[in-house]
Amino acid sequence: MEHGEIFIALPIVTKYIVPETYWNSNDGKIVLAVKDKIIQLQTNKSIAVIGAESVELGSTPKVVENVPYIPMQFLAKMLDIKIDWAGVNNVVIVDYMKSKKQLAQVVSANAEIRTSPSIKSPILVSYGLKGQVVRVFDEYKKWYKVRTRDGVIGYIDKRYIKSIENY
Repeated sequence: MEHGEIFIALPIVTKYIVPETYWNSNDGKIVLAVKDKIIQLQTNKSIAVIGAESVELGSTPKVVENVPYIPMQFLAKMLDIKIDWAGVNNVVIVDYMKSKKQLAQVVSANAEIRTSPSIKSPILVSYGLKGQVVRVFDEYKKWYKVRTRDGVIGYIDKRYIKSIENY
């Protein structure tokens, strides 16, 4: 994060958000192929080209230790995604706005979030969960795969949460 703007490394963008991403380290050009449009960015320049249209960026793409970084607010607008920063864990949370979401509330002080859906797996979080709203991603027999507001992803016993919202 720099001056309130979140930057994300291009390899992370390529792996998790836009697979068709290219970078030319010689001229600093970054190209993203998104559905029906081509987005061109240039490191250290505050203008992007989308198709034939130039768009002002809030922050300029940059290179740190030979890795290009893209301002996330720009990507959020282009791709209809929501970005949050969980400062406690220094984690960036990216959600697609069009994806179905299920929220649930932790209802027990005994709740623990674990690394896998097993009582024998290591505990990731075991304190302060009661009352917290978590996002539910998947279901595994007696467990839900969830993400906390701090960006921790793990598994919680179904007995300890109740569904509050689907949207």
